[in-house]
Amino acid sequence: MYGHWDISEVGEFDPANFFGFVYQISLWIGGETFVYIGRKAFSSSPKWQNYKSSSSSVKNLRREAEKVEYTILELAKTKRELTYLEAKYLFTNNVLESDRFLNRNILGRFFSQK
Repeated sequence: MYGHWDISEVGEFDPANFFGFVYQISLWIGGETFVYIGRKAFSSSPKWQNYKSSSSSVKNLRREAEKVEYTILELAKTKRELTYLEAKYLFTNNVLESDRFLNRNILGRFFSQK
């Protein structure tokens, strides 16, 4: 029902009751772990179940990865809440200050110096 998504952080849920979710993609490459945090809206179709990220960094590294995990971190009932939750996870994890994270901006406003 949830495709390749690990739902252990949120438990069983009905997508019809939520607007979207914040997710984490973890990629293991050569003994290192790289992480990307993003958000995805649910739609009336089950396409979200197969979603693997629109990030070019994730797409490129996924080909090299020995292992990839897709985890739903939190569910949001509204678009506003989804935007807030994504920003909260990005700032809380200091994604722009760590080489471990693949995120290069936050909401298109705050950019990594890398």
